[in-house]
Amino acid sequence: TEATEQAACLDAVMRLALAHPGVRFSVRADGRDIFAAPIAPSVSDRVVLILGEDFKSHCREISGERGMVALSGYTSAPSYTRSNSKHIFLFVNSRFIRDSALTHALLSAYRQIIEPRRYPAAVLFLEVPGDEVDVNVHPAKLEVRFKKSAEVYELISHAVAQALVSGTKVSDASVYRLSPRATAAAS
Repeated sequence: TEATEQAACLDAVMRLALAHPGVRFSVRADGRDIFAAPIAPSVSDRVVLILGEDFKSHCREISGERGMVALSGYTSAPSYTRSNSKHIFLFVNSRFIRDSALTHALLSAYRQIIEPRRYPAAVLFLEVPGDEVDVNVHPAKLEVRFKKSAEVYELISHAVAQALVSGTKVSDASVYRLSPRATAAAS
């Protein structure tokens, strides 16, 4: 239907807007503005515009490096979850991707601290040298293959877990299941 197509187009524009905060985006349909993203001074400002002020008050900043791969972005606190994974945005070299292994890496950090069948909101950016990633895996370029996929998986899982541990109040006992170091530090 027209509404379905419009929603798909809007999703694509929002993903582009997340990856390119220095670019202004606007969408009009049937003579009315349905989306506007002015130039943002930072990625965090654009993330707040797309995911909302509520996400801003419940998010944790993510960063990490492993080898030649750098990770940055934001993920929600365990108290801020969704019923589906539509609010998980993964980017490799500013290109939106869908990757079940990377999504699993993100979710593994939340294991046992969020309810089953609940999902965090996250916007993660990976910077990977071009020769370390194959972008020609899927006709729509939505899937990629990493030369060192285990390293990328561990980077995401570890960085998200660290952000959750450091960003969660010590009184929250559910965090202790996440990291043995957190348990030792609380003792």
